[in-house]
Amino acid sequence: MDDTQYMDELELQNQRRMHRTSGFKNGAFIIEALILLIFLVLSIAVFTQLFAWSASQSTKSYDLQQAVLAATNTAEEFANDPTGVDELTTEGDLDVVCDVTPSDMPNGTLYSAHITVDKDGEELYSLDTKRYVRGV
Repeated sequence: MDDTQYMDELELQNQRRMHRTSGFKNGAFIIEALILLIFLVLSIAVFTQLFAWSASQSTKSYDLQQAVLAATNTAEEFANDPTGVDELTTEGDLDVVCDVTPSDMPNGTLYSAHITVDKDGEELYSLDTKRYVRGV
């Protein structure tokens, strides 16, 4: 075998090797791209659930804040005039129920109020308060 045949044989082997490895490199790239795509899809799914949970918690927090405000307003009305508080009031989409119970005492009356704030039949907040009114 002379040098030109030997070089041709080496070049042919080299081209075969390059053809095999280039196919492997392309396959590795496709596998890597698929793994990254799966990771991206899973990350988007997790973050979507986290954002949905965050929005739900934000809504609950806002509802609780409004319920506390409504209960506090009713408690202030009760402190001003225990007998003049309405049993059921509505503030926005909240129902405020105020159960007043009088108790006779030796020198006056002790009024107890249990204030409950509901939204769509679900209790959001409740508050208990009392006021003593001296008798004349």
